[in-house]
Amino acid sequence: MSNKTLYLVFLLLFAAGCIKEIELKTETGDLSTLVISGEFTNSTGKHVLKLVRPNTYGVSSFDHVGGARVTLFDDSGNSAPYAEVLNAESAAYELDANALPAVTGRAYFVEIVLPDGETYRSEPQVLLPVIPVDTLLVEARTVNRTTGAGVVVQDRLAFVDAQTTLPANETQVFLRWQADCVYFFPEQPLPGPLPPPTRKCYVTEYLTEQQAVVLSLANQNGRTIRTPIAGKRIDKAFEFKAFYNVVQKRISADAFDYFDRISKIANPEGTVFDTPPGTLKGNCYNVNNSSRAPLGYFEVAAVDTFRVSLNGSFFGADFNYAPHCTQDDYYFNRDQECFDCLLLKNSTYERPFYFN
Repeated sequence: MSNKTLYLVFLLLFAAGCIKEIELKTETGDLSTLVISGEFTNSTGKHVLKLVRPNTYGVSSFDHVGGARVTLFDDSGNSAPYAEVLNAESAAYELDANALPAVTGRAYFVEIVLPDGETYRSEPQVLLPVIPVDTLLVEARTVNRTTGAGVVVQDRLAFVDAQTTLPANETQVFLRWQADCVYFFPEQPLPGPLPPPTRKCYVTEYLTEQQAVVLSLANQNGRTIRTPIAGKRIDKAFEFKAFYNVVQKRISADAFDYFDRISKIANPEGTVFDTPPGTLKGNCYNVNNSSRAPLGYFEVAAVDTFRVSLNGSFFGADFNYAPHCTQDDYYFNRDQECFDCLLLKNSTYERPFYFN
């Protein structure tokens, strides 16, 4: 697999409908490759699809492909169009949750027609019955880490596992998980007799953007499993209030194969003598020209979301975290996010519905 393809794959992997930045040395090559990243689920939120092309290799940025006609179809002949949404933060195509009902047992695919008439489709996938999460289990542990200078340091991490009861009498089950941590971050008042009002931010950290957490299970017959999902350093996120959000997806065998290979590429194991994962072929194809295949994947999945609320005291005295912000930060020009919380990555003033 070329470095060029790996570059595209890594960017597709990084989380939850968002394309993150990454620096890789890559080959020069065809900049017209279309990259498709999207999903259709039974969730109550909008369904997001991204269409992008790489611009200059070696630069961690993709260009949005605008003006496309994007339509979701089911196997009963029903369809619904996506709307192109452009704003300062991102550009994508969105479909309202109720635009086309998510019906268990029905197959869905997406069709993309570019302004020049070039057409792409995804292979139809059946929406399977939902497998719910029973509960989330959170545990704080101290983990040793060796720095680049060879010094062993101790990291205090909060790990989250998903506990799930599998359906009985099903031969094969494929699951995938995504997780994030959303936390509350209030600003400090600025010094002075009449400081402006302070604001409150809600910050998202994506915990599974470096790996695809997938599992294939055969003949489990109602067994309850516990799956490690992600770990996060205990820091300012837990000073006030935070939520771990875990999305459990029931996916197809084809989707499992794709995301399992993504995980092996992103986190290689074994030796240099092992067989490489192979070309990462998605489930989308070019209707007009099979030699111009796109990269990426359009996923149809049955999802269940489970969240748990926690803060610093949740982990006990051994894992207490000192306040991140003080008035001294202003005078010593440190941690300026304490006075402008939008400086934090993935922060917003908009309060998630589950914060109260």
